[in-house]
Amino acid sequence: MLPVKKIYIDSRQSTSDTQNSSNFKIELDRSYKLPNDTVFFITDVCIPHSWMTVETGSNDNIYFMITENGGLTYTYYIATMAPGVYDGPGFKTALSNAMYASYNGVAVSYSASNNTLIISVSGAGHAIKIFTDKEIPVINKVMVSGGIIWHGGSYSGGYPATCNENIQNFTPLDADTRYVCNFLNLQIINNVYITSPNLSSYDTVSSFTNNIIKKVPVTANYGYMIFDPGMATNDFLDCSNQTLKTLEFHIKDGKGQYINLHNAHITFSIVFNKYAVNM
Repeated sequence: MLPVKKIYIDSRQSTSDTQNSSNFKIELDRSYKLPNDTVFFITDVCIPHSWMTVETGSNDNIYFMITENGGLTYTYYIATMAPGVYDGPGFKTALSNAMYASYNGVAVSYSASNNTLIISVSGAGHAIKIFTDKEIPVINKVMVSGGIIWHGGSYSGGYPATCNENIQNFTPLDADTRYVCNFLNLQIINNVYITSPNLSSYDTVSSFTNNIIKKVPVTANYGYMIFDPGMATNDFLDCSNQTLKTLEFHIKDGKGQYINLHNAHITFSIVFNKYAVNM
């Protein structure tokens, strides 16, 4: 017989040292020793879609360069958008305000009919280049070695938190009079990943971690509840011989970044069962 068959997880019941509802710990009433050939499933997941279109430290920055005098003069900028829940026109306004505050020759336009966005620069001999996420560390290294600074911000060398996924800026381009975004993506989190450093068996593979215990598709818009009741019979993970007392959970996006749930709480169930994993 299993010592425990189901654990109900609610981030409201997290420990006092919990950081937030995207990075929390649950203390069980006592230690539970799981026997050999024990597996677990995650089911009945409820996650409030409480993150915004633009989040501070997630996708609020845009790194760009303005060239003048036909490419003889280069100036580098970091513009930061105000966080918020935006539709196409709202995103355009937030981006326009941020870039204009950095360099007043930049204009942003949006077409609702085909959901395209254009960033342009005015002035004879002027051009604009928006850096991709992969270009930013490279150009920053060159700038540091040459004593060149970013105007409006700084880059620490870590996650650049750009809106490049929103504006579909993935391919390095030369400086031009405008940048054309052929599809403005306002929903860049397609799946929510629940990870656990002490419950998983480290046998899942992704680009950012090997301790995912559940992938939850985002099926609800902002302000609504994402509910995933599914539990496929082959969607189990091994937890044989583990001792459970303190469980830790992280809620992340596809880039491995914590999702800001704005103190809204997540709930789900952990179901345990016997299974001959090595058969």
